[in-house]
Amino acid sequence: PLPKKILHHNNLILLRRYVTPGGKIMNRVQSRLGAKDQRKVAKLVKRARHLGLIPHMGQ
Repeated sequence: PLPKKILHHNNLILLRRYVTPGGKIMNRVQSRLGAKDQRKVAKLVKRARHLGLIPHMGQ
């Protein structure tokens, strides 16, 4: 499981690990996360996108 301390929408290094080059959130098989952690990461990626920290589409 991912430590709660590092799960934050400002932790872009961690979040970019779970986003494809095309800008999509990786599925559980690709990211190798459990269901609970996958939901947390997806929510944080969406929050970071909303705040403009991560682009919606790839480059």
